[in-house]
Amino acid sequence: ALPKTYTDYPLISKTAENLELLADRLTTISQQDTLQMLASLPDADREIRIGALVREQAFKALNSASNVTNSSLPGPTQALANSVRDGKFYFSNSTALNQGLIDFKRRWGNRKLEDNWRRSQKSASDVTSAFTPDQAIVNNPFQQTGQNQTAANIETIRRTFIEGIPLTAGQKLISDQKIAAAYYDIGNYYRDVLMDTAEALNTYEKLLKRFPENPNQLAIYYNLYRLNLNINPQRSDEFKNILLKDFPDSPFAKTILDPQYSQRFDEQEIAFNLFYNDAYNLYLEKKYSDVLSHIDSYGQKFTGRPLPAQLDYLRALATGRTQKLPQLEMAFKQLVNAYPDDKLIVPLVKEHLEFIDSNRLMLNERIVALVDDDPNRDRFVQEPVNQTLPVVAAASGIAEPRPVARPVTSDARISTPVKEFSIFVKEESALFYFVINISDPVVNLSSSRFGIGQFNRINLPQAGIKHQLKNVNRENQLIFVGPFEGRDAAQNYFNSINPMMKEIMKIPAIKYNTFFINQQNLDKISDRATLDQYVEFYKNNY
Repeated sequence: ALPKTYTDYPLISKTAENLELLADRLTTISQQDTLQMLASLPDADREIRIGALVREQAFKALNSASNVTNSSLPGPTQALANSVRDGKFYFSNSTALNQGLIDFKRRWGNRKLEDNWRRSQKSASDVTSAFTPDQAIVNNPFQQTGQNQTAANIETIRRTFIEGIPLTAGQKLISDQKIAAAYYDIGNYYRDVLMDTAEALNTYEKLLKRFPENPNQLAIYYNLYRLNLNINPQRSDEFKNILLKDFPDSPFAKTILDPQYSQRFDEQEIAFNLFYNDAYNLYLEKKYSDVLSHIDSYGQKFTGRPLPAQLDYLRALATGRTQKLPQLEMAFKQLVNAYPDDKLIVPLVKEHLEFIDSNRLMLNERIVALVDDDPNRDRFVQEPVNQTLPVVAAASGIAEPRPVARPVTSDARISTPVKEFSIFVKEESALFYFVINISDPVVNLSSSRFGIGQFNRINLPQAGIKHQLKNVNRENQLIFVGPFEGRDAAQNYFNSINPMMKEIMKIPAIKYNTFFINQQNLDKISDRATLDQYVEFYKNNY
């Protein structure tokens, strides 16, 4: 391996990481396309194709081992190997695969594939120990089996194949999202790393063709507008006009019209978050009249910017704290009518209105619509609550072993850098969490958590999903949401809530990022260093 003391090691290492990212995303697309192809087949044909795919992996391992020790293996196996190299062998040739395994076993028995496996002292009966499939193969049935794997793991790989096939609409959606995200990363890689405009354009266009309404749709339009500007002005104008005509209120359209918009928008977002937090804190202090006065001043401070639904919701709650049911109900109905496209607040308010219809007699008897001693209040509306920050010190435990670098010798050769050792693992825990990583250890997150609670209440009403706060060694704060049963459920939640994070979080976007994580890895995060290590691990593996 290339020593870290080598002059250009950082550059070579970064290049290797970038190439690994590209290879990983291309592999994701290939894998998901294959799984979707399998899902489209009739049951009988699907079973045949899965069998062929699985047997092909096992055959590659056997053929690889025989080529290492004896490049001229005689008999039918050699002919079968030649057919693979000649390009005549393919997944559907199950007869050839079976014959290869039979020929091998007839000659060598069920030998463990390892160094010197052909030595005569090792009889077949000596090496028939049970096989434990490699975890990477269990997680990824497409990965080629290594030399220590035999046909005994065929059923394990087959089960993993079947579990990965997207047969339901939800599974198909997750698969599509993986493909779309991979294409988007590849396009960004060509644009930012390789500076290959042609390939970036080709990748973005391909993504739009396959998934025209993917989560990054507007960003892709903007990239195509910018990248084509000096190459194909006519094409650039097409994407520019799409943004201006179809999405005039988007940040991308406003940036096209006003290049300084982005900077001013960031400043406005900071000012709005401060304004919202002031209203939120006034509500916590039960100064409901001040809440109403504060929100009424919004138009003077943010000229030309409509009142956001979240502020309107706080105003409705303050109204319910100071007036009777008719006024609260009117405020809720006005809110629903004012924000027809809102997906965070309006669904919640519609739920409140249904509760009012079902409990009108009881609610009409109250002096004010919302009272502190209402046993049904948690069902009725979700209100701001004081949330204290738990202080969690860094976990003290046994240090994980680290690889020791070999001494540098004079004849050291340049080779591809080896992956850094990681304490984190993939897919071992069945429980996953969605995490918001906040780089500020003291910022108040109560109003942001209130938004997460609003999202969860309407999207996961019966799931038992909670959001909790953890202080990581007084360096970072983590809001973690869960638990979710399995990675797919966590990723589905990630894909649902992520587009709404700017609306939910009441802190600058530069201060936080999001990811999902299994329970085992979450328990290992004890300080900012391990947190940064996991973020890098996440980028490379998900």
